[in-house]
Amino acid sequence: MQDLPQLHPPTQLQLFEPAEITRPDINIGKWSGWIFASPWAKNLHDSWEHKWETTVQGEAVKASITIRPINGQKRLTTTSYRVFLGLVQIWELSGKPSHGEIQFSARQLAYMLDMRWSGKSTADSLHEQIDILTNTSISWTFSFKRDGQVMPERVYRDMHLLESNSYLERDQMLSKEKFTRQQSVRLNADLVANMIAGNTKPVNFKEFISIRNDSSANLYTLLDLFLWDKLKWERRSHGLLFEDLEFSGKRYEQRRIRLAKLKEFVAELDGRELSHGKLSLSIETTVDGEEYKLVARKIPRISKKKRIPPKLANPEADIPYIVDDIVMGLNDAFGSRVPKDSQKTFTVLARWYDRNLLFQALSVVKADMRGKIKKSPIKAFMYQVHVMAHERKLPWIRDCGSNCRYLPENREPLFKNSK
Repeated sequence: MQDLPQLHPPTQLQLFEPAEITRPDINIGKWSGWIFASPWAKNLHDSWEHKWETTVQGEAVKASITIRPINGQKRLTTTSYRVFLGLVQIWELSGKPSHGEIQFSARQLAYMLDMRWSGKSTADSLHEQIDILTNTSISWTFSFKRDGQVMPERVYRDMHLLESNSYLERDQMLSKEKFTRQQSVRLNADLVANMIAGNTKPVNFKEFISIRNDSSANLYTLLDLFLWDKLKWERRSHGLLFEDLEFSGKRYEQRRIRLAKLKEFVAELDGRELSHGKLSLSIETTVDGEEYKLVARKIPRISKKKRIPPKLANPEADIPYIVDDIVMGLNDAFGSRVPKDSQKTFTVLARWYDRNLLFQALSVVKADMRGKIKKSPIKAFMYQVHVMAHERKLPWIRDCGSNCRYLPENREPLFKNSK
């Protein structure tokens, strides 16, 4: 019987704020589209194998990945992948411990995955997926990479993504322990070694968990792989649905039903950010006119060069306190919640403009704009900062977040991409 996790002092949810890009082990990140099926795929309780040809030490060989669920459980799905990526995020934010063990509460994991918390039902759902990650085995044949090289063994030993998991039921806890961490898992040692060594594949975590349709989420992971080293990929609808996504419904034998599904994919995924660019999807008719095909293109991401002030307007150590004062001032005066994106914008402003200007702008908004604000106090504050910076002929900022497009009318644009 596994030991219960040692309890630790309470941890705030905000300490596990997820990063946009996470970096799971390269083997899991690269093959996630096949390892993690759609929850609606056929025969989810049976073993499943993906085969392909590759070259190892100059010799052509048959590579494969085999997924074997434990009796009575489904195999890994995109829901399992969301939970696994959330656990990787917690591991990263916990300092990347080499032993791979992390501790958290079900509510923290739900927060990481942007799941609506419904108490015990949410906790049970997450624990079910952790059980699947612990008990499902993955066998690798000429397909597992370590230290950047494919393992030469004919068959790599069965792997479980989680080597152990344990938890403490809430009704078994003492009253003073109600808000302490109560769950513990240990990530697979080989995956941890690869991640510490940097043998990883970037995944756009925030984009992936925002895709609620599981079939679309499964397709997203495949497209992220297919477009990794190319700008265009296309596939006939029949092969895409029945082979790549494992659809089994007989209705998809009808071309018009397949077309409707492709339109659903386009509506859900077109314009989504990949880990390495933006996704563009379209539907075209094949050359013979007998079939429809999905055409995926990658629009490479252009890195933005941020302007850094030659000299900080305020001491670095004072900037967080200046931001807190602005946030508290807006909260006290208007009762408005300041989102994290706006707080990041305030941090940039505190680097460029001295505290006196910022607090004067805040005072003007609080004293003169009550009842006159058409959009929000945050935008009104941004507007007033822009006005005062313009009047003092201070240098313009070029990159400070989404709020920077709210500018005074008939003035020189203060920020990039302003209207």
